[in-house]
Amino acid sequence: MTGRTIRKALLVLLTGLCLAGAANAQSRKDKEKLARYDKDIKDIKAQIKALESNSSTATKQLQLINAELDVRKAALNEATAQLDSITREIRVREHRLDSLSLRLDTLKTRFSSLLRAAYKTRGTRHWYLYVFSGDSFMQGIRRARYMRSLGDNVREEAGRIREVKQVQQEEKALLDSLRIDSESLTARRMAEVKDIQQSRNTAQKLVDSIKKDKAGYEASLQKKIRERDALKKEIDAAIAAAREAEKKSSSKSTASSGSKKKAGGTAAGSTEVDASLGGKFNADANKGKLPWPAKGYVVEQFGDNVDPVFHTKIHSDGITLSVQPGAEVRAIYEGVVTSAVKSKSKFNYIVIIKHGGNFRTIYCCLDDNIKVKAGDKVKTGQLLGHAVVTGGTSEVFFQIRNASDAPVDPRPWLRK
Repeated sequence: MTGRTIRKALLVLLTGLCLAGAANAQSRKDKEKLARYDKDIKDIKAQIKALESNSSTATKQLQLINAELDVRKAALNEATAQLDSITREIRVREHRLDSLSLRLDTLKTRFSSLLRAAYKTRGTRHWYLYVFSGDSFMQGIRRARYMRSLGDNVREEAGRIREVKQVQQEEKALLDSLRIDSESLTARRMAEVKDIQQSRNTAQKLVDSIKKDKAGYEASLQKKIRERDALKKEIDAAIAAAREAEKKSSSKSTASSGSKKKAGGTAAGSTEVDASLGGKFNADANKGKLPWPAKGYVVEQFGDNVDPVFHTKIHSDGITLSVQPGAEVRAIYEGVVTSAVKSKSKFNYIVIIKHGGNFRTIYCCLDDNIKVKAGDKVKTGQLLGHAVVTGGTSEVFFQIRNASDAPVDPRPWLRK
């Protein structure tokens, strides 16, 4: 193997180590992702524990257990994907380590040959004999050049051997680290499968207990449906009142604009509300990037939700988040508060914000200490209030309505 070939081989190996550094960075991100799942599971379990002493909250406990199951399944899928990736990486590293061993053997063989040649010509007397015993003057010159380069070659080969050994040690260390990660993820997967089964068993026990009081459960469902219908009417009334106020504001603005034109002034081209908007909510670029209204877990989806006990369908115009008691509720986009009213039902305070593109976001279940009022301009992420605490727990009901005032699924708009 020539020196040039060996240098190329070393370059490839060193490139592999650079890629290993990138892989380590990815490994940290993967571990952080699993850590976030662990935190989510811990938070949900804390909410479930807070409800365990109250038998009337069995339905909410069931919702939270289902949310926990969703997180556990996502964690299991993530752990499986990471384990598959690490398994492939281990195979690559094992192959690379075998290649390193072969290259090291080749270098050692070449180094031995150089040492033998150097030994034969050791000392000044041997050097002169070797050079001047050539058949011609040119051969003597070539031998002299060879002798001068022999020492350099020996030193270079020794350096290459040290480099390959260093790479080999680093590869072994990385391979050992990957094997430890593999064992950890394998244990994690087994634990997740076990925990998922336990959560399913707990959910089934709750379902069985709820089924014993079918009449009471159906009565609570009907109450929930009535509350949702009442909430819809309150939101519709608040939006209608806001639209009426916007029309009056627009009329005044138009009249003021006309008088300014007669006086030689310039007119504003939009209403007071529209002029305060900082962008179009419904821009495609916003989809999947807007912040969540509160830190929590979706226990009720937009659209038809199938009751897990008797499989009754319950429609929802928004999503329900189970949150920590008194969790912060924040605006998901800049806009103007058009309503901040107290509901007559369990939803307590309702805040409605109008955004660019005539979209509106609706935040329900805020406590009495709300931080905004009608007419306030708000920024993305601005605090609106805190979730009202009921029975030691909190929920936030959130809606998005488009320019036609039709409810749309919030999930595609919120961060993944």
